[in-house]
Amino acid sequence: LLQGSVLKKWLPAGLLGAILGSLISSSLKSPLLRKIFGVFLLIMGLRELWALYRQQKLPPQA
Repeated sequence: LLQGSVLKKWLPAGLLGAILGSLISSSLKSPLLRKIFGVFLLIMGLRELWALYRQQKLPPQA
């Protein structure tokens, strides 16, 4: 599931990113934050669809 070495390496960066993200988002106006979040969701949705498309194009593996 999770390897301890990977968790120890990425946990501090994840915590720092969460703290900085919350500080930055609290200083932004609501309409701008909504637009940023909407663009983020659109990009993530397109990435998911692209991954699904690529997975279906690959030949089945035994």
